[in-house]
Amino acid sequence: MLSFRQRLAVIHSAAITAIVACAAFATWWGLSHEMNQQLDQALLAIADAEVSVLNSAPDQPVRVHDQQTGKAPPSLVRLDRLVQIALRDGTVIAKSQNLGDADLPLTKDILQQTAANETALITIDNFGEEPLRMIAVPVHAGGKDYIVQVAGSLDDTVRIVDYATGLFSILAVVLVAAVVLVANSMTKKVFMAIEDIASQADRIGDANLSERLAQSSDADEIAHLTGTLNQMLARLENAFLIERRFTADASHEMRSPLTRLRAEIDICLRRERSPEAYRETLRSCLDEVCGITSMVEELLLLARIESGQEDDAGAQCNAQQLLEAVASAHRSAADAKQIQLVLDNAPPVEIRLSERAGKLILNNFLENALKFTGHGGEIRLSASIAGKQLQIRVQDSGPGIAEQDLPHIFERFYRGQHAKSSGITGAGLGLSLVQHIASRAGASVVAANTGSGAVFTLQVALV
Repeated sequence: MLSFRQRLAVIHSAAITAIVACAAFATWWGLSHEMNQQLDQALLAIADAEVSVLNSAPDQPVRVHDQQTGKAPPSLVRLDRLVQIALRDGTVIAKSQNLGDADLPLTKDILQQTAANETALITIDNFGEEPLRMIAVPVHAGGKDYIVQVAGSLDDTVRIVDYATGLFSILAVVLVAAVVLVANSMTKKVFMAIEDIASQADRIGDANLSERLAQSSDADEIAHLTGTLNQMLARLENAFLIERRFTADASHEMRSPLTRLRAEIDICLRRERSPEAYRETLRSCLDEVCGITSMVEELLLLARIESGQEDDAGAQCNAQQLLEAVASAHRSAADAKQIQLVLDNAPPVEIRLSERAGKLILNNFLENALKFTGHGGEIRLSASIAGKQLQIRVQDSGPGIAEQDLPHIFERFYRGQHAKSSGITGAGLGLSLVQHIASRAGASVVAANTGSGAVFTLQVALV
């Protein structure tokens, strides 16, 4: 079975051969047609001359005007031209000397055409030893109907066409051979470049994803392919780095509560303790287990979202009902910290987001706002229409987000310096989960600082 390279070379050769053959045929046909046309014009000129003589002297005996013999130089006007004059019934009454005893044929088609006062033009394949081209012109002179026939040999035309055919065939073979060699050379060069790219790519694995393919300075398709592959390698490297960092962060986040849980159990088992001490240890262990459970559930939800199992494409909900439900769910938590939770401007519009996804996103925003807003602070939940989108904002009066933390807060397991130093609980998965949910729904989330806290914005399309 032919390889792709061999098949491409065959296709190139076949296409080039077809193009050259078509060009040669067109040239041959054009040359043959032009020569036949010139011969037809010459025959018609002689026929017109004979017709003029018949019309000018209708009472004179009918004869063919052969070239004059004598001392005058020979004329090439009548060379290889056969002339014959006949009546409409086919009776030959005059002919040129070079016809000898032979007569030009008067076929049934010629008689019919001339009877209809039409000029007949035919080709005679075998007349003597040469093919002829003949024209027959009807004439009415002196009360009689005549047919003037003029024929010329096609031998020179055939010879020239045959010579041209041979010449074009040789040129076509040479041209095809040359083009095939050039095409094979270019194809070989292209495939060598592709094979070089393939060998370089084959050496790159998960251990050396930072390497890149050598890229030429030429602005051709091979350079474009190399650049595209390098961009793909960069994305793969970034994905591997994120995956490795995720594994390390997940291990750390899981190990810390498990270490604390084991330490508390070990300390508790070293000696007998009071029932109250056991209860306190169990409460602490329960808190750690709840934290681990929450982290595992968030990781599972992230995995389901990334695998497409949590796809709510096409779902929609009412924005006003969504905001009221979310605000109501966090009202008691806000009251416990003496935080004023304000629901401001909830338009009754439909948005392209499922109610479940909307609650997951806004609940996360409000839970973070409650964590970082101190006693007596304020959290404002608002919405506004901007073009074909609804912008839902959760703004708090907390310390805000550190500038160095802003680019990373949607990364998995990332926790800002303020959260770590303040002892605020969390695994750093909530905002990453929010971003994935919003992205799957065709929405977006943005975090920013205001003059008196942080604001998280959900931008979602209107129905």
